Amino acid sequence: AFFCTPGFDACAPPAPFCDETNDICVECLDDGPCDDNVFCNGAETCFNGSCQAGPPPCPPLSICEEVSGECLCSTDADCDDGLFCNGVETCGSFSGTCDIDFNYSTDYPCLDCLPNLDDCDCNEGSNICQPVTLTIGSGTGLPGSIDNPVSVNLDTLFLDIGAVQMDVCDPEATLLTCSGCEIAGRTPGAFSCAAVEQPSGCCRVALLDLSLSGAIIPAGGGPVLTINYTADPAAPAGGCRLLDPQNVQIANATLLPLAVDVIPGDFCFSASSQASFTASSAVTATGPSANNAGDQAGDEMSASMGMDLWKKLFAGTGSDGGLFPFTTSEDCPLATSLDDPQDLATLREFRDKVLSRDINGIIFTYLFYRNASELTGLLNRHEELVEQTKVLVDDYSSLISEVTNGGKAYLGEDDKGRIIELLEEIKAKGSQQLKGDISLVIEELKEGTLEELLGFTSDN
Repeated sequence: AFFCTPGFDACAPPAPFCDETNDICVECLDDGPCDDNVFCNGAETCFNGSCQAGPPPCPPLSICEEVSGECLCSTDADCDDGLFCNGVETCGSFSGTCDIDFNYSTDYPCLDCLPNLDDCDCNEGSNICQPVTLTIGSGTGLPGSIDNPVSVNLDTLFLDIGAVQMDVCDPEATLLTCSGCEIAGRTPGAFSCAAVEQPSGCCRVALLDLSLSGAIIPAGGGPVLTINYTADPAAPAGGCRLLDPQNVQIANATLLPLAVDVIPGDFCFSASSQASFTASSAVTATGPSANNAGDQAGDEMSASMGMDLWKKLFAGTGSDGGLFPFTTSEDCPLATSLDDPQDLATLREFRDKVLSRDINGIIFTYLFYRNASELTGLLNRHEELVEQTKVLVDDYSSLISEVTNGGKAYLGEDDKGRIIELLEEIKAKGSQQLKGDISLVIEELKEGTLEELLGFTSDN
């Protein structure tokens, strides 16, 4: 007769635990075996089957007391861990120990940061409080197409997210209908996504915790979800609709409301072919400001340069290779940052009399206005950008006025350097779309073509 006998344990120190799923021996399966019962060297954890040392439990200037498990101090400075977002650590006047436990309601520096008493996110790198950023990505599809994805990014720096609900609205309720949404990126599996079309033309989207255990979305960047849209067959090829987040409600892990900076996107209905796009049709697509441009469309050199920029701007976009049209925004970032009405009037006159006269200026006007909401948000949050913008406008207002009135103005290398420096600072803080658009402007400025496009010259 034959009998089954037990096998030998396949794993032994220093890897005594068996990872059955991967058929390997590991140092640990959870944190328990990693704990060396020593307080002052930090809490050890298990990561991918290996024990990892923990960070020191006490601030650098305090004294770690092993027996009592406390951080000893003489002054508050001894307890400072050098971090802004977890609040100010203090030294107990009677206990002589550091109070380093983080309590959101008493220690968090970004509570009630806005007039509506919503809490802000915290930026450890710059020691500032700022709203959570919600960005609606751009989408594209042919009229009549279905399952057109639009990304939604919810970027946080310090705070975990516990709940998300918003309405993503388009101005014409008959052209776009959301058909559902999908979890993407870093959103944990405990969450589900629901999207329901509203009679108003808005798509109501919510992230739901299916575990009923208070699941959270950890702080960090990246896409949270994707909304799928069906495009109506009657949608105008070459037209765009604004996707504007409204009624946004985002809460932290304890479901306290958070301030939100929303950045809308566009959904564009692709043209049937790239060949149907011409310089003259691009001018017509811009609306009333195109009237002056139509008279200039015969300038072959101008049209050629404009089409090169247009192709560079939209290379590879559109499911059918078609090119997107222009869109505009009523929101002007400069109107919120310039305190001199004459400077603002000069810039608007330059836009209407110079930029609108041919395809080149129209493209750069488009780039400005399609990023208007994001630029306004950046200027509102970064006073240094406002000051630099004011200085540049003040310094070059007379040159801009000269060009507007038919004269010539000169841009030297130092002038271009100052402009590029400001653009790079804005670019570093922007979304992917803004980074790409600013990179295009910087490229044209460095190549020397931007001056000609905007009516300047680098020849003195």
